[in-house]
Amino acid sequence: MISGQTAHGCAVDLPAGIWKTVSMKQGRVEKIETIKKRFANKKVWMLIDVTEYDKSTTTPVRGRLLAHSPDPDEIDRVAMKERSPKRMLMTACSDERIPEDMAVCISVWPAWT
Repeated sequence: MISGQTAHGCAVDLPAGIWKTVSMKQGRVEKIETIKKRFANKKVWMLIDVTEYDKSTTTPVRGRLLAHSPDPDEIDRVAMKERSPKRMLMTACSDERIPEDMAVCISVWPAWT
């Protein structure tokens, strides 16, 4: 295990290999589409801290990139460490197509109010 700090200064313990493929740094707040376009030429999974969403559709509009990796399992591990009832996290893939061997689960926790 490797100990480190996430973009928000939270202490984490993750498997030693994770730091080789996960890039973590606190990004600036920008449009979700802008974040996705940055990785359009390669398949990358992203963890985004959503800072603004469309209240009529609950669609994320703006956020801050927290981490990105070609391995979705590594992004999930980071998300588990970063989660909090006070923030809304979003996992997205730069490749809009969902792989055939992957199931998608939509979570609305924490609920928007």
